[in-house]
Amino acid sequence: MKYIFALGAALLLAGCSSTPADLEAKAAPIVQTYSENYQEIYRLLRRAITVADQHRHAQLLRFGPRR
Repeated sequence: MKYIFALGAALLLAGCSSTPADLEAKAAPIVQTYSENYQEIYRLLRRAITVADQHRHAQLLRFGPRR
């Protein structure tokens, strides 16, 4: 039983292995740091906060403050 399990595990791992050529052919991942994209992040957060504030203000006008 242990022999069959070991053989199955070896075959599974052999089928999933990558060759050095496969690893070299992969493109480098794109890394974007916070400092490069802080203005876009700030703009998106500011827009989300503004929309949330407008929604909350509209609810207060319609229904009054929550109790």
